[in-house]
Amino acid sequence: MGGDVTVTLRDGDDPSCATVFTVTDPGVCSFPCALSITQVTPTCTFDATTGLSTYSVDVALSWDFANLTVTNDNIIVTIAGQTETLDPDGVATGSGTVVFNGLTGPASGQSVEAEFAATPTCNATSTVDLVDCAPDCITVTVAEPFTICATGAIDLRAGVTVGPDAGTALEATWTTPDGQGDFLDAAGNVLSEPYRYDTALTYRPATTDGGRGSVTLILTTDDPPGPCESASDSVTVEVLKVDCGSLLWDGQ
Repeated sequence: MGGDVTVTLRDGDDPSCATVFTVTDPGVCSFPCALSITQVTPTCTFDATTGLSTYSVDVALSWDFANLTVTNDNIIVTIAGQTETLDPDGVATGSGTVVFNGLTGPASGQSVEAEFAATPTCNATSTVDLVDCAPDCITVTVAEPFTICATGAIDLRAGVTVGPDAGTALEATWTTPDGQGDFLDAAGNVLSEPYRYDTALTYRPATTDGGRGSVTLILTTDDPPGPCESASDSVTVEVLKVDCGSLLWDGQ
């Protein structure tokens, strides 16, 4: 505490003999304090159900505070309004880590602040980037336009590519705005709507498709959670009014 300090010196044999000294506001005694944020490590988790990314962040600290006791101070760490406390347990020179869970983002340059609760002038700051870890949106591409005989069939898997990972299980549906033919499974059975990508392997044109001269097929992925939208691509196949029979002709 501040204020003037009065010092009185008395003679031990004659207490009436005294000298009084006054020290004008000597100020507050202070002790050196060093607090550092040595490392900030974020971990992102994407929730496919909600489509949101959440984060846990480990904040490593070190300190050197000569006046620290078991009872006089804790370290308060703050990120995005959320606080966590580290108890130095009276260790004047030491280190420790606090863990934040459930932070939301993404956020670039998010502030990280640390201070001794009873000595807020002893503090440290840093930043952390909360980078979105949502998976890349799926893209889908079907075959380029081609030609078949009216008695031919269209292989629905031929020419289909999926991104960003070709091994991604594709949840999608085939539709046609003009086709009157049948979607068939691997055993050649006629399917009913919806014509799912994993079961509909072949399209067999109807007579009306040949009469019209073409059929358009559209592949549309399911609408995923999160920021991504469904992807779609289409192909228009020329259908010749020709019964190819057993002729070795591939429509080229």
